[in-house]
Amino acid sequence: MRLLSLAKFLIPAAIFAVALYIYRKLLGEWAFALGYYFGFVVAVWIAVKLTSRLRDGAMTVATVLLCVAVVDTAAIIKLGPSNGRHTTSLNRLDAVLGWAPMPGVDHETKYDIKTGKIVADADITVDQRGLRKVVSAQNGPTVAFFGDSMTFGVGVADSETLPQAFADLSGRRLRVLNLAVGSYGPQQFLRALETDLFKDVLERPRLFVYLTSQWHAERTSCLPEFVFLAPRYELVDGQPTFRGRCHGLVYALLARSAIYRAFVQPALLRIGPADIDLYVAVLIRSAELTREKYGAPTVILYLPAPDYARQTGFSDEKIMQRLRSAGLKVINVWLNQNDFPGQPLAIPGDGHPTGVANLARAKLLYSALGDIAARQLPGASASKGTTLGTN
Repeated sequence: MRLLSLAKFLIPAAIFAVALYIYRKLLGEWAFALGYYFGFVVAVWIAVKLTSRLRDGAMTVATVLLCVAVVDTAAIIKLGPSNGRHTTSLNRLDAVLGWAPMPGVDHETKYDIKTGKIVADADITVDQRGLRKVVSAQNGPTVAFFGDSMTFGVGVADSETLPQAFADLSGRRLRVLNLAVGSYGPQQFLRALETDLFKDVLERPRLFVYLTSQWHAERTSCLPEFVFLAPRYELVDGQPTFRGRCHGLVYALLARSAIYRAFVQPALLRIGPADIDLYVAVLIRSAELTREKYGAPTVILYLPAPDYARQTGFSDEKIMQRLRSAGLKVINVWLNQNDFPGQPLAIPGDGHPTGVANLARAKLLYSALGDIAARQLPGASASKGTTLGTN
């Protein structure tokens, strides 16, 4: 009898403990699957306690949960394991842009999923303002880089990011800021400008730089599940207009499941002419605001994606031409691996640019702009360097 009484206490306590564990680990890739399996066990346990009339209903719930759990497990296997580990939480919620980096030092390690070998191992330093570390001039003309994980520098050390490479090429005579964040889209660039979010750090801005590619159109149209908290825009009379968040919390909860990411989302990631129109319009409007508010131009570093373009049917050349026709300076930053023998341009099994690629693209940018540092330093001749045209 004592054992029976103890079991009556321990079983509900165990159920509560497991439920609490799953809740606290909700961000893990196995969270939903474990939740479904746990729900199956609870439903079976309840069925045993119920009368025969209600037992059938509980067993039906248990069966459904088990089937969903199995499908979710298959989805996790289909998606494959994550190839990266962090020592700290990388991001925090942000009321304006959706999320932002956590201040501090995070150590990121990336693995080749096929071989298990480490392919990237680096410290990521973020200051109290939420900016990735760049060693550059403390004062003077500012060059601000916006963008996503490629510009932020996922998988590379602070010394190997694109903004740092550019700062080094200038002899660190410019004040260079890395305002990029992983998973951001052009809409975060626009929203930050509309709200003057970084006005406190954008002192004497000389230039804004944005690295982008055609697949960013998915993000401006709120299609990937990870942008659910990002700002959402719609075209109204040809102008991108802010409409709140991409999605609500219910969507966010459902979209986190492996079932959604493996079987539902791939069918939704299809862009059309309206998506390209919005994407281009957001970039153009952002460039207009950098001139209106800061008197500084925006340079677009455009990364052609031939394989993606073949799927969508949209030419990278036409997109670049649309941006140039609107007055933006666009630099094609495509790199040929054959020109860098023995030096990978992308992290193996990951795709993010290596330090070699970041330096090469920084050189393309610096070469296209001329020595903008020299003509902005005190006492420098105004005739030095080149103007920022629309090439």
